[in-house]
Amino acid sequence: MKKLPAKFKAPLTGLMMMTYMITLLPLLLVFINAPEGAPIFEIYKASLKNALTNVVPFAIMLAVPGIITFNFIISRFLVQKENK
Repeated sequence: MKKLPAKFKAPLTGLMMMTYMITLLPLLLVFINAPEGAPIFEIYKASLKNALTNVVPFAIMLAVPGIITFNFIISRFLVQKENK
């Protein structure tokens, strides 16, 4: 597999992190706050609409391990090593 140049490392990490946080943080909140037997997917769809206001407290807790993981994946598999 051909790898991308190293200059794409930061944009790829940011893009993956934003996608991860915008889609998965509302799902976490749904599982925490949904009543027993509630339609999880319907609540999740509604919570995606207000994702930015609902997920701020949880964003920092999930950002750190997410950045480390995505940075490793991108560095290891998607971009070439920088020549010094």
